[in-house]
Amino acid sequence: MDRLADVDDPSLPQLQADRPARIARGALVTAVGLAGVAAAHHPMLLSGFRKIQTDLGDSRLLNYLLEHGWLWARRTPGHERFWDAPFFHPVPNVIAFSDSMLSYGPLYWPMRLAGLAPDTAFGAFLIAATALNYAAGVLLFRKGLGFGAPATAAGAGLIAFGAPRVNQLGHAQLVPFFYQILALYALCRIFRAPKIGAGERAACWVAIGLAVAAQLYGGVYLGWFFGVGLAFTAAAAIVLKLSRDAVLEVARRDWWAAATGALVAAVALIPFLTHYLPAAREFGSNFNQIQIYAHPTTESWWSLGEGNWMWGWVERRWPLKSNPFPWEHHLGIGYLTTAACGVGLYLGRGRPLIRVALATMLLGLATMTMVPGPQVANLAAVAVCFALGCLFREPDWSERGAAAFALATAFLLTASPFNDVMRTLTVVMMVFCFVRVASRPGLIDKQFAPASILAILALNSLAIPTAATMAGVLAPPALLFGFYQPARRRFVTSATIGLVLASAIWLTFESRPWILTGAALGAALGWAAGASERLRPSAVWQLRILLVAFPLVILLYGHNSLWLACSPWIPGSQAIRVPCRVVLIMVLPAALGIAAMVQRLDRGRWGAAAWGLALLCLAEQTGTTKTYDVALSRARIDDVARRIDPSAESFYYRPENDELFMFYGVDAMWAGIEAGVPTINGYSGGFPTGWWALPMADSPHEISTEAALREWSALKGLDRSRIQRIGRQAGNEVPASPPVDDEAR
Repeated sequence: MDRLADVDDPSLPQLQADRPARIARGALVTAVGLAGVAAAHHPMLLSGFRKIQTDLGDSRLLNYLLEHGWLWARRTPGHERFWDAPFFHPVPNVIAFSDSMLSYGPLYWPMRLAGLAPDTAFGAFLIAATALNYAAGVLLFRKGLGFGAPATAAGAGLIAFGAPRVNQLGHAQLVPFFYQILALYALCRIFRAPKIGAGERAACWVAIGLAVAAQLYGGVYLGWFFGVGLAFTAAAAIVLKLSRDAVLEVARRDWWAAATGALVAAVALIPFLTHYLPAAREFGSNFNQIQIYAHPTTESWWSLGEGNWMWGWVERRWPLKSNPFPWEHHLGIGYLTTAACGVGLYLGRGRPLIRVALATMLLGLATMTMVPGPQVANLAAVAVCFALGCLFREPDWSERGAAAFALATAFLLTASPFNDVMRTLTVVMMVFCFVRVASRPGLIDKQFAPASILAILALNSLAIPTAATMAGVLAPPALLFGFYQPARRRFVTSATIGLVLASAIWLTFESRPWILTGAALGAALGWAAGASERLRPSAVWQLRILLVAFPLVILLYGHNSLWLACSPWIPGSQAIRVPCRVVLIMVLPAALGIAAMVQRLDRGRWGAAAWGLALLCLAEQTGTTKTYDVALSRARIDDVARRIDPSAESFYYRPENDELFMFYGVDAMWAGIEAGVPTINGYSGGFPTGWWALPMADSPHEISTEAALREWSALKGLDRSRIQRIGRQAGNEVPASPPVDDEAR
């Protein structure tokens, strides 16, 4: 059991080094962390926090959410209810429209307590989160997995400073990752510590549950991906023979502790679900189109973005194909790092943990990569034809051969009638069943199974009246011929059944000739490919081919990825508008791969080469991100805040220019905090019903801002006379009581 996570021999030279050498190596690991933090956040550090990563939109929104949490903790008027922040007034539960950032508050609140301004505190929060990610990574790789210093620095550095995380700094909810790393460390304790007591194991399981809950309270993406990722990893560990015994042993031993951890997590998530589930019901599945555009492609996994220091020129020379969200597709970790990761995972595949990580990564890449769905479905159908042809060529079926036959039948019977590829495979199966029956005369017991399945598939797929008509036409001459030629009755019977079957297939699918053509080619290919007994795979491999190929045919027909096909059936997946962000979880097996590669060099007494590879791979991650000017942001906010009437019930701000609503919406949200007045403006991951008329107002073919405000007031039961209008044509507003002294910009 303790060997599942064992990646190295504890007698390695670096673990036996004397104290000065260990201190030196620890100092190097710390130096790598400091250099990584400086590289990731150098635009802020070099500007003395006069510039903040990364933009005036999402960054300031997430800063606002952190600030609202701080004001809620201080019980500031207007912020007494955490979930009802004062924007989109008077809509409740608006925090659930986006990531709440609540569990990240303990990183932000001390900055505010120390007197830092909100924007400066936000920059310090980003740095602190990155540093904690690295520190937690060091704990995981060094203490949890037993790696040496260079491997620890490489693995922890890729987690904390990897290019995908740097490219997502504009989405601050995706930066803190230490909760998940601590959960993985707890798992390492459970699997690797041979003398760990029941109490500590229970504490570890509870810590895992609370870590997942805490991550969800901070940001839905990382929490959801981590939870689903753990489930897939556990499934892979059970399927793989090398790790199965260890996982099942822990399951038998700790089922009560794991159940306790799950129960604690469920209780902790009750407030979360109470607020997020209503928001999910309101938004429904309106994000499916966004999911398609923000779905990884093959190119995405190699793109590091224009800001990358080593490989930005590649992006500038060969930019990603036109996409509404190109910034979400920078998922690469560098060419050298990818190679080192792949080699490390491959060479270490004999170790249980690394094999599980390799399987999980391959499964993640296969699931989350956009592919030409119809073409892949057709290739999978060819594999099915090959496996079926080999199966029906076998003179006698073993237990696994019978299982493959039953499995194929089950898939075909449950196929959608609108899936033409599965209809084609159904015809192929009927042809093979007929050939099997016709080629084994006199062996009734051997004919029963294929004959039964042939009848069932025909009843399920063919036009029965047509088949009955053809049988009625062909049966009399067949009976007459059999009466006068008794020696050939078996041949006549088979030929008649074949003609009835062929004519029924033809007449059923004559409007879809591609099914007939595909079935003819598939049956011929499968039968010919299985002719050579020497080249015929075993029954086990036939079963495996069918287990993989059939789901691909079903899932990828009409879809361009397994994620798009399966996500509607996974709870919570509709909240994942940007599937590309799965890279922030997949970087974990990648980090294990690079650590394993560096460790191999270090174990072979190539210490300098190990450090060189680690530093070179981390150098591939570095880049420069965008920033916004703090002074400009404050001036924008102050310009709105100074014109807010404190006696107004709420206000709505619309600048004179045609700036994007997200930027002036965030200005209004921050101005509302300064003035202590809620705003109808807003920007978030979702938007209230009926609100979109406001930012669209004054556009061609749209109503005016004043009409949109009146509609919003009527919809929400507000008194329009108590809503202050600031900015564009503010002089046309209905005056508040008392009148507001405000000039239109």
